[in-house]
Amino acid sequence: MGYRHVVYEIFYNKLGEYRICNGPEDPNCSDQYSLEEALRHTGDHCGMPTSLVPSGRICNCDLADDEELKLTFI
Repeated sequence: MGYRHVVYEIFYNKLGEYRICNGPEDPNCSDQYSLEEALRHTGDHCGMPTSLVPSGRICNCDLADDEELKLTFI
């Protein structure tokens, strides 16, 4: 699994309002924060109800519903 930077960023402010950014370096979006400041808040987005995965937890994998897809550890 690799990483690919997406073309558009959707930036949510503290009030939960969003804006569609003009690219990954838009100074009105997440690029307004220094690396140090951004790293202090890496977990802020993990539980947002606006997440695009079924569980709403974009930082954790969703568990498989299908029994044959679940891993069994012995």
